[in-house]
Amino acid sequence: MPEDEKKEPRPRIDADAFEREVTTDLDEETPDKPKGFALHTRILIGLAVGVIAGVAVNWKFGGDHPRVVWIVENLTNPVGQVFLRLLLMIVVPLVFSSLVVGVAGIGDIRKLGRVGLKSFGYCLVVSAISVVIGLTLANTIRPGKRVNPETAKKIKEDPRFEGDAKKRVSDAIGATASGPVTVTNQKATATSPVNFAVIPAGAESPAKTGSAAKDACAPKSIQIGQSANAALDNACRSLFKESAFNAARYSFTAGTGQQVAISITASNFNSSVYLISPDGSVIARNDDGAGDAGARIPAGGGFYPLAENGQYVVEVTSFTPNSTGNFTLAIDAPPDAAPTITGISPASAPVGSTVAVSGTNLTADTTVKFNGLKAASKFESPNLITATVPAPPSESALMQVVKSIVPSNPVAAIVGTPPDYNPNMLHLMFFALIIGIAITLIPVKVTAPLLRGLESLYEITAKIIEMIMKFAPYAVACLLFNNTARFGLDLLQALAWFIVTVLLGLSLHMFGVYSLSIYFLSRINPLEFFRRIKTVILTAFSTSSSNATLPTALRISEENLGVPQEINSFVLTVGATANQNGTALYEGVTVLFLAQLAGVDLSLGQQLMVVYLAILGGIGTAGVPSGSIPFIIGVLVTIGVNPALIAIILGVDRILDMCRTTLNVTGDITAATYVARSEGYELLRPHEPAIVQAGVAMPAD
Repeated sequence: MPEDEKKEPRPRIDADAFEREVTTDLDEETPDKPKGFALHTRILIGLAVGVIAGVAVNWKFGGDHPRVVWIVENLTNPVGQVFLRLLLMIVVPLVFSSLVVGVAGIGDIRKLGRVGLKSFGYCLVVSAISVVIGLTLANTIRPGKRVNPETAKKIKEDPRFEGDAKKRVSDAIGATASGPVTVTNQKATATSPVNFAVIPAGAESPAKTGSAAKDACAPKSIQIGQSANAALDNACRSLFKESAFNAARYSFTAGTGQQVAISITASNFNSSVYLISPDGSVIARNDDGAGDAGARIPAGGGFYPLAENGQYVVEVTSFTPNSTGNFTLAIDAPPDAAPTITGISPASAPVGSTVAVSGTNLTADTTVKFNGLKAASKFESPNLITATVPAPPSESALMQVVKSIVPSNPVAAIVGTPPDYNPNMLHLMFFALIIGIAITLIPVKVTAPLLRGLESLYEITAKIIEMIMKFAPYAVACLLFNNTARFGLDLLQALAWFIVTVLLGLSLHMFGVYSLSIYFLSRINPLEFFRRIKTVILTAFSTSSSNATLPTALRISEENLGVPQEINSFVLTVGATANQNGTALYEGVTVLFLAQLAGVDLSLGQQLMVVYLAILGGIGTAGVPSGSIPFIIGVLVTIGVNPALIAIILGVDRILDMCRTTLNVTGDITAATYVARSEGYELLRPHEPAIVQAGVAMPAD
């Protein structure tokens, strides 16, 4: 709780308390002096070395040079990932222990509600300001109108970014209908030989134009269950007889196990018929009799089973040379056969598009499903059904909020989901919050053992942070080398206006809005504030991850700024996911930039919707590198802009991600100092944790 004002004031905290501790031998029992440069100085040196070396290598060899790729993949990237993964490794135990202990330390449900309301209100207001700054700059500078359209097209089609963009778009739009197409009637269910793929609107391949010379011998399309009337003439010759034999050819698509009967009825010539498999070989024929005016496969009746999926060809010719005349070709299937799918066209289309599903034995009661989702369909013929690509089932906005916050399985939230298995921090925080609240409602003698254990876990993770940060200068050099060595420096010039707009917005928010907040709400000199958190700023900039920076932010805000543990642990852990002002600003600028580039002028109402969505995105975006990209794709789809344009900014996203992560983490700390000051705590002074004051935990030596 806040200190009694009548007590003798505590001494001010050393501005570099955390850094001085890390530069010792880390042994709590040996009060040795720091050795060498301060930690933030070492990190800054590592950052400079990484940037200079990376830019030099990129300028000399280029980012795609085999030697550069080898160095990044086999040396610098593994070293950088060790540091990043070590920080992420302790996030779960640190967040859980600190949040439970912090909430329990607050002790009073009413005070906890007050702290939570202040934190949420502060985050909401500051995020709204950040988005307004971003949109104002984007509308004033209009970076999308300043980029050469040809340059933008080249960047979009650059193989370095195009494949990644397609995957991100596919993942983000939740293409639930992508997968096999099935048709079902009273007999059975059939599955398409190829999978269907949902693509975003506007990403369809352009229709090909132009006319090609017609080939008189090219097979004409026919479907099972249909018949065709034609004539033999000398424009086409048989593939299987001498050149004197006239012919006509038809193609149809069928699946494995499909049974067919092919019959020819000729008016004035003796017919022959050949069935050619998808690989071009003759698998059945009937031309054995001169009197056979109606050749059939199979001869004598019945149906012929097909052995593979693909396109089959039927050649109709005559038994005698140079014969001409009319004929009727019929391809039939058993009347009681199960349905089949022989093709889907197109094989990829946006949600809501019409797709032709061709097959056999289709009926008016046949249902069509895309990857298990039932589609609206229309029966055209026994060989054709048209269906509308279904949208994935949507949930109400309230249900989406519930599912994003409240976990059904806390263990699953810790484990995460494949393929990256990143833990769901919102679910973990909610679970820890509920436990902390429950602890405040139970007598101390019952909860003391658990709190002592969690306090010990927190102290252990704090010591691990010190150990990991010893390695920080070298890892930062490697991480910055990775980002600059393979970064296309040509993109800096091509997207200069976009980059300038984002950086200007981030700078205004960082040194304008935050400085005002620190000065008027937290009552700290802004220059002193930024000096005390410089290690956090450098860590956030180099890792591009709010979650990875959280351990360092917790230690420094408590040890360098004097934010009490019970306030610190609640505001910073929640803020790492729910208070991302830099991300909200970046999302707003990026959406307007790509809309301008696409020639889409957003109305005031649409821009207000972008503000609303960007604020929500800043709350729900994952605190990991490039975590905002899926949200941006979703907003682009909402406002009718081709989301594939995201490829244009992927090349510079990591550099800008480093900058906006710095803003995110700084914003969390400003929120913590504001809440602490508003609750009556004196900042820049040491505080004894509330659970220590309550006698639950032992005081630190």
